[in-house]
Amino acid sequence: MAELKYDIIPENAPRFAADMVVTAKKYFEATLDYSEDSLEEVERIVGGFHEEGLALDDVAATLFGLGCYVGEVFVRQAGGTWRAATQEEIENHYGVPLIVVLSDSLTANPIGKIDQAARRGG
Repeated sequence: MAELKYDIIPENAPRFAADMVVTAKKYFEATLDYSEDSLEEVERIVGGFHEEGLALDDVAATLFGLGCYVGEVFVRQAGGTWRAATQEEIENHYGVPLIVVLSDSLTANPIGKIDQAARRGG
């Protein structure tokens, strides 16, 4: 993955998300406002990468940022919190270092889901 602007820690996930709000407006003419409806714009952006035939490695940092944006929607709309995944969780469950905790028994993997969506084309 390309060099990321911030360390990959829970406290920086909102910063990655905020950067994607600016990037989406500037490069994709998309308005990301942390609403559930804005997730359709994320799908459109990710689908566009596939349509353009872009290599995932070429957009990896953007995909990571979009995953943080989706996670931040969960945080703001569903009361979730960011948490670092353990090494065991990264290797055996999530595949990524940050997850969103929605309750004691429910977590979300928005970064991993964006990666999966990009692999299948949106």
